[in-house]
Amino acid sequence: MKTTKKKIVILGAGIEQLKAYKISKELGLVVIGVDKDFNAPAFKIADYKINVSIKNTDTIIAQLKKYLPIHGVFTLATDFPVSVSKIAKKFKVSAIPVKSALNASNKILMKKKFNDFKVSTPSYKVVSSLLNFYKELINFKKDFIIKPSIGRGSRGVYLLNTEMKKSYLKKFFMKSYYESEQRKVIIEEFLNGPQISTEGFFYKRKYKTIAYADRNYSNLSKTKPYILENGGSMPSTIDNKIKEDIDKLIKKACNAININWGTIKSDIVIHKNQPYIIELAARISGGYMASHSIPLIYNFDLIKYSIKECCNLKNNIPKIQRKTKLYMCQRFLFAKTGKIKMIRGINKIKKNKKIYFYNFYVKNGKYQKKIQSHSDRSGMIIAFSKSLKNAIREANKYINNIKIKYY
Repeated sequence: MKTTKKKIVILGAGIEQLKAYKISKELGLVVIGVDKDFNAPAFKIADYKINVSIKNTDTIIAQLKKYLPIHGVFTLATDFPVSVSKIAKKFKVSAIPVKSALNASNKILMKKKFNDFKVSTPSYKVVSSLLNFYKELINFKKDFIIKPSIGRGSRGVYLLNTEMKKSYLKKFFMKSYYESEQRKVIIEEFLNGPQISTEGFFYKRKYKTIAYADRNYSNLSKTKPYILENGGSMPSTIDNKIKEDIDKLIKKACNAININWGTIKSDIVIHKNQPYIIELAARISGGYMASHSIPLIYNFDLIKYSIKECCNLKNNIPKIQRKTKLYMCQRFLFAKTGKIKMIRGINKIKKNKKIYFYNFYVKNGKYQKKIQSHSDRSGMIIAFSKSLKNAIREANKYINNIKIKYY
């Protein structure tokens, strides 16, 4: 393919960003990777490397000046839209406004905008001290969630209830408080109901949802107060009326925080047959949803489409069509805490044609820390079938066949 000689900056060079590097190279782009990990796997195929944290926008901008001109800035599976927007603004390339990125990454700003624009979202309070926390609990029913005002990867997010001992509540409030960059914590109403993940994008300022996925919290009774998602399935089993309601809700939420470009990931809860938006992210999702699950089920490469958009390459009107009624199911491995001696069962997964993708983070001789957030999980598999029931059965079967011995 003839090279365009355009340069793209990709924030993050981990395993989940690897596909973006490969696609960028296939498109003939010169790739400038940014990651604090010198040994980040995607660095191997980057043309240039900037070995700093993607939070450090000033340092990144200073180092990028030697690679001018810059034609696009991109990330996926990292919740740093502000970094993308600041870098894009400096080099005058496409991205959402910095203020919109702030609204999408700061949960207090986001919730306030949602309320101002009457976007259906769980009720909440903001607290910045333990005393305020105790006082505000009278406004909540038994179950509630606390989360950092700015945080990532489910760190500092807990499901609690008002009947717990004060010492227990204090413990988890302080954990959430110290995870928050602002030292502010949100207390949020817990709404019962199925949870849905969506992924969508704007085309000529009009929003379109690509995928709806059912999130799996079947282990919540065992993992709480830690809220740990155990994968999910796609496509969602919700009906078309709920999908339409979700789309209207997302469009309203995007309008509230002034976004009409790029990709949107949203977390939705269906409570009493009505969708509520828990959070919205101005980015492409992680967890292999955009990179693997969506292409498998909907025959649409969101990553390629988004890279073309951010670099102003010719992009056709996207066609989204579900692929031959396939279903997928993702499940995660939750290993026990301890030093790992031996792992069994992975070879059977390698030989199974119904397993579309897998990635295990645990290794012999490595220590598995206590799983308290999504980044602590031990691995995952994606199974597929022509029936949802079979896809779920295969995923559960092979993840449960993983046996680990400890020292």
